[in-house]
Amino acid sequence: MPTTRACQQLALEQNRRLFASAYELDHAAFALLEGVGLDAFDFDHYQRLRRKAAERYQEAIEHLALLEGNRPSPK
Repeated sequence: MPTTRACQQLALEQNRRLFASAYELDHAAFALLEGVGLDAFDFDHYQRLRRKAAERYQEAIEHLALLEGNRPSPK
């Protein structure tokens, strides 16, 4: 069915965006560590970004697992 294929492609694209977002959050967090004069506020910000990245990675993994579970078996 073309609609099913289009829906799968859309869902996979959304999954790619979730992983990309998590990756960007991770890199923003690590950029804070590389900065000069890291203080307690910056470290708290680093930790918040890392937690948000971890949550986003988990969301993407769970989303992908659902997609894989809903994929029709090849014939």
